[in-house]
Amino acid sequence: MRLTVTEEELTSYLALNSQSLPLRDITVWLTQGHICFAAQLDVWGRPKVQGQLGLTCSQGKLQVQLQVVTVDGRSLPRLLLASMEQAANDALMDAQVPVRFEQVVMTEGSALIVGSVR
Repeated sequence: MRLTVTEEELTSYLALNSQSLPLRDITVWLTQGHICFAAQLDVWGRPKVQGQLGLTCSQGKLQVQLQVVTVDGRSLPRLLLASMEQAANDALMDAQVPVRFEQVVMTEGSALIVGSVR
């Protein structure tokens, strides 16, 4: 299986599937090896959240590496990033997607995901 996802498709998917979350104006852009994001939180005076993460494959599963997150320009501490990263990876494990992921390649504007159906 080979799937190419554009940043526009990813942004649209997240906007549709995050309506129950306190996030607005979600934007995603893909760069060489990274997923970057920005959103407005609907809490505490509507701060702007921005971040960058990596996405890799390990033992057939997707793994998130949260590299930086800022809230109104202030970087979150590494301890908090580690907790958020763990929560994201736990959610990916719990999703039980019937795909064995083999490779993720991010380039300017798109990502290629390669895997096989279990």
